[in-house]
Amino acid sequence: MDYAADLRKRLSGAVTGLVVGDALGVPAEFKRRGSYEIIGMTGYGTHNQPPGTWSDDSSLALCTAYSLTDGYNPKEIMSLFEKWLYNSFMTAHNEVFDAGGATTDAIIAFGHDQDYTKCARTDELSNGNGSLMRIMPASIYFHSKSNDEIISKSFEISKFTHGHIRSQLCCAYYSLLVKAILNNLPLSEAMDFASDNLEDYIPDKEKKVLKRILSKSILKEKVKKVSASGYVVHTLEASLWCCNQAKSF
Repeated sequence: MDYAADLRKRLSGAVTGLVVGDALGVPAEFKRRGSYEIIGMTGYGTHNQPPGTWSDDSSLALCTAYSLTDGYNPKEIMSLFEKWLYNSFMTAHNEVFDAGGATTDAIIAFGHDQDYTKCARTDELSNGNGSLMRIMPASIYFHSKSNDEIISKSFEISKFTHGHIRSQLCCAYYSLLVKAILNNLPLSEAMDFASDNLEDYIPDKEKKVLKRILSKSILKEKVKKVSASGYVVHTLEASLWCCNQAKSF
């Protein structure tokens, strides 16, 4: 198979999967586990949006993908984030209804001086999943680069909105995982690849926080031990657990 054609197909599938998965979950966001069941595309619920509506997570990923069609330009990506926040760019119904606090603050700060390197909060409490949720197009864009460059670019792109090292590490881990999967490694081996290549970048304190991911023990946890919160580590853990459990999209 033509590699470029296969990559385009997989990128299209990844973006479609992201948006569809997001839209499936929007009506149930913030609801207590066990209080709902998702068996198809529904609407309204938490945000009172019609069926098929995607959230800020997809919108910002789509902004990233749109910008990358002309090459990697951090200021342009942030400018598109501004266009999303203020002009509803890449939204489902010309409405921004679920903007995360850290993301919003970073976009506003960028608007003041256009410095994308200093606009994100860096405190430990600012580790929501916002940068992880939008990293996928960049992960695919940089997948053929060296592991060190993939890590550095993932760190930089995370820091557009989420500046704490934990968010950066989760984004870099995910990008390395994408590289391995695009090279046709199964999930477990892809996780080994990501952990091995990220190890030297992880401070000791963060190794403890990321232990279930780095050791792959998250894959063996019972569902009640997997959190559905918006914390970046919980989101990455839950995603890995779900991918390991599922037999189909």
